[in-house]
Amino acid sequence: MYDYNNNYTVENPIHRYSLGSDDPLIKNADGTVTLYFQSESPGPEKEANWLPTPKSGRWYMNLRAYAPAPRTIQWAFDYNVYAPAPIEEVK
Repeated sequence: MYDYNNNYTVENPIHRYSLGSDDPLIKNADGTVTLYFQSESPGPEKEANWLPTPKSGRWYMNLRAYAPAPRTIQWAFDYNVYAPAPIEEVK
């Protein structure tokens, strides 16, 4: 997660700047993973999947795929290859 104004990582109270396959993410019953991008903790049971955002200001995320599968490479050029889950705002 990066600060829109300076392109540096966003400072946060738990010093976590990314989430990835090397992290001990908690999977849902169906094998999917829900990630939480928000300024307040989603609660202790969901914190493993939480990337803290600033309370205000602009920020952005990057998706990085190291040694991506062929489908991931194809998707970069053709969005019809598969559809990743949408980002949903929850209030």
